[in-house]
Amino acid sequence: MASQDQNIDHSRITNSSVQQVQAGRDAVSFLNSHDNQVIIENTFLRLFGISESSQVDWDWGKLLLEKKELPEIRQRLTDTLGRDRIFMDVVIAEQPSWVNRSPLEADRRLQIDGEDCGILDPNKMLIETFGRDDIGGKLLILGAPGSGKTTALLSLAEQLVCGALAQPKTVIPVLFELSTWRDDKQSIHDWLIEQLYDLHGGNRKRKIYEQWLERQILLPLLDGLDELGLERQKKCTDKLNEFAKKYSQMVVCCRVKEFETVNIKLHNLRGAVCLQPLSDGQIEAYLHSIHRSELWSAMQTNPALQALLETTPEGDPGLLRVPLFVRLTADVYDINEPISSKKYLLEKYIERQLSFDRRSQDRHKVIEKREWAYKTVETEPKLQETISSLSWIARQLQANNTVDLLIEKIQFSWLNPGINFFIFRFINLLTITALLAVSYGLRGCLSIGFLGGLFGGLLSVSSLFAEIIVEGSRQSKIGELLLPTIIGIYGGAWIGVILGLIIGIVIGLKNGWTGNIKLSEKLAWLGKVDEFTLIMCLDNNFNYNNFDIFFFFWIIVLIIFLVIVILSILSASVWEGYALILIVILTLAILFLFFCAFAVIFYLTDRIFWGLSSTEVEKKFIPNQGIWKSIKNALISGVISGILFAPMFKLLIYGLSLEKSMFLGLLVGGIAYGLPYGGMACIQHLCLRFFLWKSGTIPWNFARFLNYCVERRLLLRVGGRYRFLHRELLDHFAQSGS
Repeated sequence: MASQDQNIDHSRITNSSVQQVQAGRDAVSFLNSHDNQVIIENTFLRLFGISESSQVDWDWGKLLLEKKELPEIRQRLTDTLGRDRIFMDVVIAEQPSWVNRSPLEADRRLQIDGEDCGILDPNKMLIETFGRDDIGGKLLILGAPGSGKTTALLSLAEQLVCGALAQPKTVIPVLFELSTWRDDKQSIHDWLIEQLYDLHGGNRKRKIYEQWLERQILLPLLDGLDELGLERQKKCTDKLNEFAKKYSQMVVCCRVKEFETVNIKLHNLRGAVCLQPLSDGQIEAYLHSIHRSELWSAMQTNPALQALLETTPEGDPGLLRVPLFVRLTADVYDINEPISSKKYLLEKYIERQLSFDRRSQDRHKVIEKREWAYKTVETEPKLQETISSLSWIARQLQANNTVDLLIEKIQFSWLNPGINFFIFRFINLLTITALLAVSYGLRGCLSIGFLGGLFGGLLSVSSLFAEIIVEGSRQSKIGELLLPTIIGIYGGAWIGVILGLIIGIVIGLKNGWTGNIKLSEKLAWLGKVDEFTLIMCLDNNFNYNNFDIFFFFWIIVLIIFLVIVILSILSASVWEGYALILIVILTLAILFLFFCAFAVIFYLTDRIFWGLSSTEVEKKFIPNQGIWKSIKNALISGVISGILFAPMFKLLIYGLSLEKSMFLGLLVGGIAYGLPYGGMACIQHLCLRFFLWKSGTIPWNFARFLNYCVERRLLLRVGGRYRFLHRELLDHFAQSGS
């Protein structure tokens, strides 16, 4: 499960001898054991070997594992298993029948080549099963909801990442959420590449991740297959089979019930690990260890609780055979209000976590100084407000097939249908259209005006040289020579304004109604020098794949300019053999030098900003990080543009003071380049948040509210990302709010 993380409130566990879940034991045992480190290293060398390919960017892989994967995995494990990672012991049995291996006997034992493998040794790490010769790094993890599948996957991921860092140039394990596989026709290979760039950044020109997959040094750890729904799960399973047929190692995690229902097997995975329901002995030992023996006694006598220990008619384990729900029951059980269903149990847990008394107790329990989301309990959101907002979040996450919430990724489509939806869309349409029209109008004025002045200036220079060559001296007045330059500047400016307004209105009408908010988190606009010359490149996606278009544009410009020069020379009656040839050669030389200088500037700035934007792994440390980065980049873009434009206004407007020219330059630069490069997205996001707040959907300070929900153990936070404590909780909120 993509969000099947289990909450353990370590303050309630006082007996350090509580048995650990296999996932919890995996996650903690190898960290302090030299023998386990040796096992991991030997597994790596035997299974993966060392690759010396110079085409693989191992430094980038190490950076990704050290700075992002390992910290996030450990953060999720700590949130899941508690500070000490103490949990209940879950028996793990191998189930190869799900992957077309020998069928199991009734006691779920495994036969491989006639040899019975049975129940796994609880003292062994999961990586040892993963690295067995008869499994060879192709593993499936199955279990009931709440049984700890994702926790087991995270534990295996931690072992693999630590092994990869200890044994460089072997493999790069990365976690993926299959819930983001949205295109039924997309191959797993292409989807993995897309996810790597989206989640971890990197420069697409270098094809870093394509090389990882081609060399098969990427180890995909795939979670959340069951979140796709039955129909799409079948299609995804087919794609996984195609991928696994040619790929050496991978891990897939899925609910056993959904996997059973789909009835399509992962033929190319060699082994399966199925998390078993808890036995009576495990439940009793756990409840005794946390001093809830009375609950175990009630399970023996209370018919309602006894029913929750029995297998359901659908074949699912009893609710109290699942670790997550045993833990929740121990937290909320009241002898006067016995648990009767999963829904009732989750509601009781939510009410308990959000109750005024519980919130007050938690503040008094914490001894060390802590900064709370809200200063006092009284200022915290009311129970129904919290439930309403969380229900809305859960529905949006389900609708968008994702488990992580990033505040900056909220889109127009998240608005609740109704009159407010259309009002907002209409206001957004008008605002975006007006701003884009002004922005692109200014950009057109500046860029085409600049080109017009450049062409006019070159024409003036050519005319001057023509006169000197033919007449022996300059005959025309300075004003006559400057006339082409002046006409070029003002004519180009007006043409640019008109074109810019038209293009801005068209793009505004399109994006203002249906477009998504696109943040500008990377400062790479200076690498796109074409913005000064090609107003047609309005999608801001110029790269070396478009360089032929860029080159073709300048060839056309050169031809047009030569025609103008020749016609002007003919009209000036300076048609004299060698003079015309000399002027044409001179003009060609000037344009060629200009083009070369322009290409060099383009190349250098692109290389510089490519380097700056590709040396850091994409990470989200704080809420709203994307918005703050977009604001910063909008300011930088606007200020740099303003500083460049200020001298131009000083020269063009007679008597303009330095302060006013700087102010005018910053104003024009901010509108022309600050808006498209981050400013527009921030304005859209602010408007969207305002409407969500006014409609009562979310609080105005959304980040503070989400941090409050993390304190209440309803959400988990990793950096700037939020997710529900468990998939079951997400489903419950989504259903309760529908």
